[in-house]
Parts: sequence; C-alpha cells; structure tokens
Amino acid sequence: MQQQCRLVAFVTLLIVAEHSAVSPACECIHFTSTFGKTSGTFKSPDFPRAYDTSIECLLYSFVARRDQIVELSFRSFDVHKTHQE
Repeated sequence: MQQQCRLVAFVTLLIVAEHSAVSPACECIHFTSTFGKTSGTFKSPDFPRAYDTSIECLLYSFVARRDQIVELSFRSFDVHKTHQE
C-alpha cells in the first residue's frame, strides 16, 4: 500500500511539473471534488468525436485529500498525432 501511495504521489508531482512546462495555450481541466461521490467519469470534449481544431492541448489535473488516492481507468485512449517537421 505504501508503494502505491509513493507511485501516486510521484505521478501527481509529475503532472504538476508538466503543468508548468506546457504551452500557455493549453486548456486546463481541474478536478478537485467528487461532490460526495466515491467515483465518477470524465471524457474529452465532444468524445467520441475528434477534438475541435481550435484545441491545442488539454491538461487534466486531479487533486485529492492526503488520505485519498486518485485512480484512473481508461476504457478508450487515443493520442492525437502531430505533424513532425
């Protein structure tokens, strides 16, 4: 259990570190509450359709109390390819 907590903390720190390094044009979606629920779902804007071309990037941030663990399970995951020059 302690190893899992360290991993979650590392991933959280990694997300925070990346947050400061991403483009200022990046849209941040910040989750800080489950509004009393023990679980929930989230999705990309307009999923399952493609992103709007005006969206440069999305940054999801999940924040939990010290005694909680954020666990993500993906049913579908696809990364948009960018043109390499």
